[in-house]
Amino acid sequence: MVTVPQADAVPGARPVVYEMAAVHAGGRKDFLPALDCGCTHSPKNAKMQKPLEWKIDAAEMPAGKFRLEVTPVGWFGAKGKPIVIEWKT
Repeated sequence: MVTVPQADAVPGARPVVYEMAAVHAGGRKDFLPALDCGCTHSPKNAKMQKPLEWKIDAAEMPAGKFRLEVTPVGWFGAKGKPIVIEWKT
């Protein structure tokens, strides 16, 4: 399972979905986007803001070293800065 903290897609905007990809020496594996369960709550309402839990089978991840990129996407498709994690299986 991958847990993603809530992020802003663009200043003052809320993410609607998160895109996730595993980038490795052999290429890139894109996963299905995940809907942000807190997208209808104001960023000012901290009690309703929850991390996104993304269930992905470990067998779907590339073997060896890769970079996991999670990109927040706002209401009108505006993409924020990706959250990047270096990973090794």
